[in-house]
Amino acid sequence: MREVLVEMLNIYQPNDIDWMGYKMTSDNPYTFHHIIERRDGGKYEINNGAILTQNAHRYLNYLDSYCPEAYEEYQKIFRFIN
Repeated sequence: MREVLVEMLNIYQPNDIDWMGYKMTSDNPYTFHHIIERRDGGKYEINNGAILTQNAHRYLNYLDSYCPEAYEEYQKIFRFIN
C-alpha cells in the first residue's frame, strides 16, 4: 500500500468502510482514487484523494464512462469529505 494511502487511512480512520460505503476485506482492499484524475494531471496527494475499495473503484470507473452525472456527484462528495 502506498504511503499516501496509509496516511489517509490514519487521518480519516475509515473503519473498514470506504467513502462509497463498500466494506474493505482481504478480497476488496483499499485503493486511492484521484479526485482530479491522473489523466487531467491530478497528483497522488492526500488533498486529491478518496479512499475507495477495489470494487467501489471499479464501479466508479464504470460510472465515469456510462453515467457521468452520477460520477460527478460522487466526485463532489469526495471533495467535500477531503
